[in-house]
Amino acid sequence: MPKLVIFDCDGVLVDSEAGHNKLFIDLLKEYNHHMSEEEGLRLFTGMIPQEARRYVKDQFGIEITDEHWKEHLNPEIFLPLLASDLKPLMHSTLQYLHDKKIQKCVGSNGILEMIHYKLRHTDQKQFFEDAHIFSVDHVKNPKPAPDLFLFAAKQMGYQPEDCLVVEDSAVGIAAAKAAGIPVIGFLGGSHTKDQSYVNKIKGFNVPIAHSAEEVLGHILSH
Repeated sequence: MPKLVIFDCDGVLVDSEAGHNKLFIDLLKEYNHHMSEEEGLRLFTGMIPQEARRYVKDQFGIEITDEHWKEHLNPEIFLPLLASDLKPLMHSTLQYLHDKKIQKCVGSNGILEMIHYKLRHTDQKQFFEDAHIFSVDHVKNPKPAPDLFLFAAKQMGYQPEDCLVVEDSAVGIAAAKAAGIPVIGFLGGSHTKDQSYVNKIKGFNVPIAHSAEEVLGHILSH
């Protein structure tokens, strides 16, 4: 069994990727660019906002201004729009790990303030101390670089080989592999139903879980 389980947030702890994606696609419509939700999920899941902005600029010639982006990400506007789509995905597994005193933390490409909000909103913040929530704000290079997972492991006092990552995105799985940490591919979020997305994750040849219970089974048998 791993000494430390590192959970991604969006799409693993919280069913939020579909909501994020919809809001980003709605933003692109303001620039007269129309994209299906399936394509958005395939392209942007796991990306940090800066990379998503860079991608649409390079591929579609759409330059989202800093002012417009800050307005879009204003927590007072963004979080209430997202809130109705936020659902817990790992509550039962987190409860088990908590009861058995198995160490866990969060390693997310998300913004720290938003991670805390999502965990509170889904009643999962109780399982994580503030000091055990690591985000893109803590490292120079986001996923798919290994920096965030290596930083989380070090801060928690463990070697990479003592850890296990739970990830839903190609970006996150690539980061875990680059860090030398075993990883479970989680396909339990509402954004993972498109077959091309499933195939992309399965292409990494890592253990796959479709529910919190299956994740726990992999953790216990690791």
